[in-house]
Amino acid sequence: MEKCVLIIDEQLSVGEIANVSAVLSVSVGSKIKGLVGVDIQDKNGFLHQGLTQLPIPVLGTSNNRITEIIDTIKTDPLAGILVFDFNNYSKQARTYDEYISLIESASDEDIKYLGIALYGTKKQINRLTSGLKLINKL
Repeated sequence: MEKCVLIIDEQLSVGEIANVSAVLSVSVGSKIKGLVGVDIQDKNGFLHQGLTQLPIPVLGTSNNRITEIIDTIKTDPLAGILVFDFNNYSKQARTYDEYISLIESASDEDIKYLGIALYGTKKQINRLTSGLKLINKL
C-alpha cells in the first residue's frame, strides 16, 4: 500500500505553509500516475474534476528535522521512495531557469528545506515520519 505525506516547516506563516503545500502537491500529482481520480458529473451536469484518491496528511516539524529526513534518505536510500522538496531557492527564484541555476550551484549546506513531500510504501513513509503530527497553525 502506498502513502504520501507533506512535511512542512511549522515556523512558516499560514500563507507560506499553504503555498509550499500547493507547490509540492502539484509536483506529486504530476509524477504519480493514477493518483488523481476520474472526473465525475453530478445529476445537474456539473463536472467535478478528479481529486487525489490518496489521503495526503500535512505534517509539521522544524526545518532541522526535515533536513534529518532528507539526510536519512541520502545515506540510506529507500528503494522506490520519491522525494519532492521546496527549499530556500524555490522561494527565492522568480523563474524556473533561475531556480535551476541556483540549485545546480548549491551544496547541501546551502539548501534549507521549507517542506518536502514523500511518496512510497506505507512502511517506508511511517518509518521516516515517526512521531510527526498534523501541522497546527490556527
